[in-house]
Amino acid sequence: MVLLLINITVQGLAFFLPTIVRAIYPRETVVRQQLLTVPPYIFGSFIVLIICGLSWRFDRRNIFMTIGSGIVIPGYIIFLSTTNSSARYAATFLVAAGAFSFGALTQAQSSANVVSDTARSAAIGSTVMLGNVGGLISTWSFLPFDGPNYPIGNGLNIAANLTIFFGTIALGFWMRYDNKRRNSKAHDGRIALGQQDGKSTQAIEWKRPDFRWRP
Repeated sequence: MVLLLINITVQGLAFFLPTIVRAIYPRETVVRQQLLTVPPYIFGSFIVLIICGLSWRFDRRNIFMTIGSGIVIPGYIIFLSTTNSSARYAATFLVAAGAFSFGALTQAQSSANVVSDTARSAAIGSTVMLGNVGGLISTWSFLPFDGPNYPIGNGLNIAANLTIFFGTIALGFWMRYDNKRRNSKAHDGRIALGQQDGKSTQAIEWKRPDFRWRP
């Protein structure tokens, strides 16, 4: 679901950025205008390497998704609150910096919280499939009648990122709570091995006694 919501932003930026650049530099050639859409992507790619490197270093993903959406939200607030073209262009750097890392983070989070290879393959595939739905939604976010400032599209992106922001915070607290609950349970050796009353149990994934969520 997180990838679905953030793809509304990532794909929407691809549609919206040329319009912003054209408003800032209306006298430039089309080629020059298209070239000016590149710097936000370069900046965003650089931030992706930093965020993903820190995520790998600390073995945490959820907190970086919270931070990423927190960076995107001010960008869209700028889009809604001002018509100053330079400020809106600067806001695209915030959006790119916060949104681009989610492609890696969400799939890493999905694969980190399953046990078997089969479940991991299914989790990654499901994440990508649902994420692409966000790209479909984004194509209807910035409509011609809503221009040139696109309050509907920008408002939708703020709503999507606010949902991610508070949702990932809630998810992080829930994971910690459930891990503490699991730790507090007294499991004897038989239960830990998946055996109870002399009978073998096939506890899988999060139902396993030794399973812990990885935020």
